[in-house]
Amino acid sequence: MEPPDGSLPEPLRIALENRLLPAWLPARRWWRAKSRTLVSVAIEAAIPIRADTIFLIVRAAFKQGESERYAVPILLALQGRKFEFPETAVIGAAPDGRLIADACHDPAFRAALLDLLAGKTEAEGFGGILRGHPDRSRDFAGLAGDQQAKASRLYAGEQSNTSFSFDEKVSVKLYRRFEGGIHPEPEMLRALRRAGYHGAPLFLSTLEWVPKSGLGVTLALAQEFLRDAKDAWAFAVDALTNSLREERLPDALTRWAATLGARVGELHAALASRPDDPDFAPEPLTDSDLAAARAGSLSRLAAGAEVLGSETTARLREKLQVAAPAGAKIRVHGDLHLGQVLLAEGGPRLLDFEGEPGRPLAEARRKASPLRDAAGMLRSFHYAAHSAARAEGNADAGGRAEAFADMLGATFRQAYFRAVESARLFPPQAGDDAEVLALLNFFILEKALYELEYERNNRPDWVAIPLGGLKALAL
Repeated sequence: MEPPDGSLPEPLRIALENRLLPAWLPARRWWRAKSRTLVSVAIEAAIPIRADTIFLIVRAAFKQGESERYAVPILLALQGRKFEFPETAVIGAAPDGRLIADACHDPAFRAALLDLLAGKTEAEGFGGILRGHPDRSRDFAGLAGDQQAKASRLYAGEQSNTSFSFDEKVSVKLYRRFEGGIHPEPEMLRALRRAGYHGAPLFLSTLEWVPKSGLGVTLALAQEFLRDAKDAWAFAVDALTNSLREERLPDALTRWAATLGARVGELHAALASRPDDPDFAPEPLTDSDLAAARAGSLSRLAAGAEVLGSETTARLREKLQVAAPAGAKIRVHGDLHLGQVLLAEGGPRLLDFEGEPGRPLAEARRKASPLRDAAGMLRSFHYAAHSAARAEGNADAGGRAEAFADMLGATFRQAYFRAVESARLFPPQAGDDAEVLALLNFFILEKALYELEYERNNRPDWVAIPLGGLKALAL
C-alpha cells in the first residue's frame, strides 16, 4: 500500500523492500546481525527531508531471534546531478532510473539533519515525525545554517554508527541500529553536564522519531566537537613503542596514566552524585549482581580450557568463586578502554556511553560496580603495551611490555581510588582493601576471558595477549 502522503511511491517501496535493501544492508559495517539469516525488510516510516532525500525507518526480520530497526536516510540522485559517492554508498537504481544512495554522504542532507537537531525545523511523513530536542541552555540553533553544509565532514571507519562534524563545532552521531526506550548515551551526557563533569563532550541535542502512535525513539545525538583531539589508543601505542626502544618508561607517560585514572574516578563520583535520582542513585552491590557475570565467565573459562591448561583453568575458576561484593553499584560507562578516550585541551575526554556493542540498551542502563570500568582500562593498558611489543618483534619486548603495562596500571589505579574516594562508593582506603582488590581482579578476569574468546574467534594470532594476562591472574 502506498503511503497516504505520497512520500514513498509504491514502485520505489517495493524495490527497496524486496530487492535493494536486502542486498545492501547486510554488507554495511554497522549491520549488527551478521550471524543471522535475513528474512524480510519492511519500511515502517518514510519521512521526506528534502526534495531528493527520504529518511527511512526500516525493520529487518530474521530466521533466528527478534527483528531489528535501522535508520536509513536515502538520496535519490536527480537527473543530471553530479554523483561522486563511494561505491559502498550506492544502494541501487530506482524504478524511475534515479540512483539511490546513502544520504549521509550528501552534505545537503547533513545540513538538513543539523537543522532538525537544532530545532529549527521538523519533518513529517509516512510513519511519523522527526523532531529535535536541543539543550536550550546553549545557542545550538545559531550553529546551524548554510555554512555548516559546506563545512561538514563525514567520518570513515564507523562500526555501529555513522558520525560527522560541522565546522569543528558540532559532532553528530546517527544511531543506525536503534531501540525503543531511554537511550543511555544522551541520558548520561545530560547527567554529567548537571554534575559539572568536564571529562566528556557537552551534550547539545537529540533527534527523535515519533511514530504516529507510540513514544519517541532516539535516532541521533549532537555533542561538542573536540578540536585537535588525539586518539588515546594510538597515543599509548606510540608512546609505549618508544618506551620499549629506550627500555624505560618516561615520567610523562606515568603522569598521563595518573591523569586518566583521576578522570575515570571523577566520572564515577559525578555519576554517583544524584542520590535523589533513582536512575543514578548508588545502591549496595550484592552477590546476585555478579551472578550473570560469573556465569558468563565460567562458560568462557570452560571454552578456553584447552589453551589455558587444566591447572590455570582450575585456579581461575577458584578466583571467580571467591570474588566478594564490595562497595556500591552505580551507572557506569560500560565499555571503557583507551579507544573510548580522546586527548583534548583540558585533558582526557571519555566517549561513547552506549555500553557494550551488540547488547540491548536496557543493559547499558543497569547499575554495576564502577570497578568494571576500571578493569576495562587496566586491560587496555596491557593491550596497548603488547601491541607495541608486536611491532618491535624481538624476544625481550614482551616481558618489558608486561612490566610497563603493570606500572601504568598501578599509577592509574592509585589515582582512580584517590579521585573516587569522596563519593564513598568503596570502603576507606579502597586501593589497599583486599575485598575491593579481589572484586577488581574479578572484573579484570571477566574482561580477559572475553578477550580470549574474541581473539580465538576473530584474530587467532592475537590470542597470546589475553592468554598471558589470564596466566598472570592465575598466579
